[in-house]
Amino acid sequence: NGLAGNDTARGSESILATLGSAIGLTVSAQNTVIDGIALTGSQTGVYLDASASNTTIKNSKLFGLSGTGVSIDGASDTKITNNSFNLMQNGVYGIS
Repeated sequence: NGLAGNDTARGSESILATLGSAIGLTVSAQNTVIDGIALTGSQTGVYLDASASNTTIKNSKLFGLSGTGVSIDGASDTKITNNSFNLMQNGVYGIS
């Protein structure tokens, strides 16, 4: 599961269930908006790699993950607003 440049992932409380996956959604592009999704079941919810820039994650719910909600690995200009992190098992982080 990934997004290309200038993409928007929008949902209206639709649940993206990524049961057993290491990463629910990978962002490797510029100018990406993730708006209004609910994501559950993976280890990491959203992973932003070093190629990602100007990414916005907003109005979304991340829950039932066994690892980190949003993992930022070298991405730049990331905006995370108005999200719900009701999730992390084993005491891990909402955002790292």
